[in-house]
Amino acid sequence: VIQRILDRVRWAPSGDNRQLWRYRVHGERHFTLYGLRDAGDIYDHQHYAGNIEFGALLRTMKIAAAAEGFGADVTLTLRPERRE
Repeated sequence: VIQRILDRVRWAPSGDNRQLWRYRVHGERHFTLYGLRDAGDIYDHQHYAGNIEFGALLRTMKIAAAAEGFGADVTLTLRPERRE
């Protein structure tokens, strides 16, 4: 079931069709979704477009979970950007 949900989630729309997210499965009903920032994207002023992408991603996840008879709980954890 979780693989079917994640298969739908991976098709969520994103700018330039880049899908800057990754996930890690923790069991039959839990996974962590990581939203990545593209520091080199000069068109995403103050991450405005990136925030819209992540909103579309989360909505797609909730719809995909509901299609399988599940709900989706989201907890947001912000981490400082890494300087490389």
